[in-house]
Amino acid sequence: MEFFINRSYFLNKITNVSHAISPNSPNPSYSGILIFLHPDMIHLTAQDSTMAIVTEIHPGELNQLRIESTGHMIVDAKYLIEIIRHMGGKNIHVMTVGDNMIQVSDENSKFNLFTLELERFALPDIKRPENEIKISLKNIRTTVDRIAYATSEKDARTMLMGVNFRSDGKRIITAATDSYRMALNYIDGEFSQNFNVTVPVRALQEAARIFKNDDDIIQIFVNKRKIQFVSDRTLIQSTLYDGTFPDIAAVIPKNFKSMMELDASMIIPVIERGILFKDDGVAELRMNLSEKGIQIYSGASTIGNADQQVYEVFYQGEELRMAVNGEYLLQAIKALKTLGKVRIDFTGVITPFKVSDPENKDMTMLVVPMRSSY
Repeated sequence: MEFFINRSYFLNKITNVSHAISPNSPNPSYSGILIFLHPDMIHLTAQDSTMAIVTEIHPGELNQLRIESTGHMIVDAKYLIEIIRHMGGKNIHVMTVGDNMIQVSDENSKFNLFTLELERFALPDIKRPENEIKISLKNIRTTVDRIAYATSEKDARTMLMGVNFRSDGKRIITAATDSYRMALNYIDGEFSQNFNVTVPVRALQEAARIFKNDDDIIQIFVNKRKIQFVSDRTLIQSTLYDGTFPDIAAVIPKNFKSMMELDASMIIPVIERGILFKDDGVAELRMNLSEKGIQIYSGASTIGNADQQVYEVFYQGEELRMAVNGEYLLQAIKALKTLGKVRIDFTGVITPFKVSDPENKDMTMLVVPMRSSY
């Protein structure tokens, strides 16, 4: 196995595929990247038990790839990436040395790395699932930026650790929840199949990071077991979470007791100051809401407290006194990505309230108030 390639180009590709590798894999071979040389291209593969990333490199002007001989090896991803990152040459020369070593060199340096066991690296099954949909990369990034924050980091109900994608044939509804906050977004388009799957956040984050242009259309292949994101000769594959995801759209309140509108640029700094005060890691904000304005109080038993007033607000409905996790409220408002107005609709002091952008009807956030003696 022997080839020459542009160093920066190859570094970018192996770094991308390496994001499939789990640092805690019990299989040492899964800490490596499979480099498979064909006569006309290089195939790179990395994986763990739930995700695989595969990319092809074909000879071109940018990569200056020249394949001298075919073959395949698995190389530890961490050391390969660090060595190539710190080399100074424009192009590098990669070749096998004997049966268990690979050599990476340029005009000034030469590095030898032991390879990993090929027999313990089971190639991922990347057969394409039967259902195909197409979504712009911009919509995937919107899902990561505005929806994924509401997923649960750890939960016995594993489906709450992912983002739900559901289609009725006319649009896709993306949703996430950890039971304390919920986020919902609609993607319009023509979708020939109905589907309902819950995708691990990590797979979406990698698609948003690896693929480049917002306007690119990403092919998505999906069945009940796995999902693939395909673009620009790169495939990201992930298993799906089992279980029935809550129908968030069905729990969004239709009738409200009170509502308020105010500038995002005004309320965000107020909340950011309020959440500096935490007890047991929780930033509880106590709010008095009325037509006169809003009062936000926060405190920590060992630090102090803050009492803030906001008068430039439009408020309509019943006066309310309630407590809310300030970090959850802040994340919901920031996820709207608006510099204009934020609207918050209330149904009561212990029931979920809706956070939305009056100019964007496709996105809705829900936050569950805290139970408090306030």
